[in-house]
Amino acid sequence: MKRSVVTLLLVISLLSICSPSLAQAASWEPILDRSLPDPFVYREGDYWYIFGTTPFGYGGAYGFAGKELSAEKMQRFKFRIDVGNPWRHYQVWGFKVYRHTDGTYHGYGAIHWGRYITEVVHFVPKPGQTWQPGKAIAEWKLDKKLVPYRGKRHPVSYDQNLLRDTDGTLYLLYAATVPRPSDDRPGEDKISDVHILARRMLDPGNVDPDFPPRTILRPEGYRSEDRNPNYMQIVEGCNIKRVADKWVLIYSVGDFKLYEGRPSNYKIGLAYSDQLIPPQGKTYQKVLLPDPDNVWQNDGKSEEVGYLLQSQIASWPNYCDRLVRGPGLGNIVQIDGRPWLVFHGYRPDAVKGNGNRREVWKLPLKIEISSERPMQQWIRAVLPETKGNK
Repeated sequence: MKRSVVTLLLVISLLSICSPSLAQAASWEPILDRSLPDPFVYREGDYWYIFGTTPFGYGGAYGFAGKELSAEKMQRFKFRIDVGNPWRHYQVWGFKVYRHTDGTYHGYGAIHWGRYITEVVHFVPKPGQTWQPGKAIAEWKLDKKLVPYRGKRHPVSYDQNLLRDTDGTLYLLYAATVPRPSDDRPGEDKISDVHILARRMLDPGNVDPDFPPRTILRPEGYRSEDRNPNYMQIVEGCNIKRVADKWVLIYSVGDFKLYEGRPSNYKIGLAYSDQLIPPQGKTYQKVLLPDPDNVWQNDGKSEEVGYLLQSQIASWPNYCDRLVRGPGLGNIVQIDGRPWLVFHGYRPDAVKGNGNRREVWKLPLKIEISSERPMQQWIRAVLPETKGNK
């Protein structure tokens, strides 16, 4: 009996050594001890910081800080965002932080006033507020509305980010509704799809008026890009990472809500460009795969978008429903010299959700960007080997 136990322990030990993916699957848990949709990963010094969308109203918010991206090491902290109107309920979506070359800190977010009335805004620290190692700025105030709300016939804007090009030029990226050109119905009846737009900035708090909004990624009529059946199409999420000689846009499509009785259609895609902001009329290039069986039920298309992670169709590559449902809002980060994906999604046993209960997860990435390889192999998520994922 004793020999059998020893033998069993030896076999288990060898399995864990030879099959790291099995060990990963056994320890698959969120990296934060509380849900945080729309995660934005920020690194400064020895610390990681994660900001996002919190369910609190009236400017209350929280983030996480720690020296290791794990639930044991990341500690939650509270901070406040003051928009100058203490009596009106509001929520700040997708809060992000940028440190300028002069050492000043800037915050960006979309104020949601309710009923999808949104404004992309610039925040600054309140007087006396400083950033200390492991302690982010605790009090922010509204500085300027960068993309203000102008009424029902104008774009809904959100999912903002500030990026700096290799020559130092700053660009504001955000998602916004754009009327569909093929829809000739008048006014408010016109269908609008969500594009990812770019605006050049004069500095971290001022938009360049001579650079009108430019689409850098748009839906292209593929059924996988439907937010909901027979409704608008959507690409959103404005995280971009320079990888090798490419700019990589990590974007999301679909409906962020999880509905009982049907798979989540929210998923993570990658698109590539040689320039941070492509020339007028050009966009980031999506990964396209042949779809000879038409599993997406497209009309007149022989290809479909290949996603980094998706939990919608089991027969399509990178299906991850047994690990996470509705993956979205990805960040590519370097941990100990290796690339990882940090993103949000529902737990695999979740049945329904309105977005608030999305957890933050991480997966290792395999990156092999080369003109000699097909684009779908350039960046791949390394999924733990669990039944139903491939």
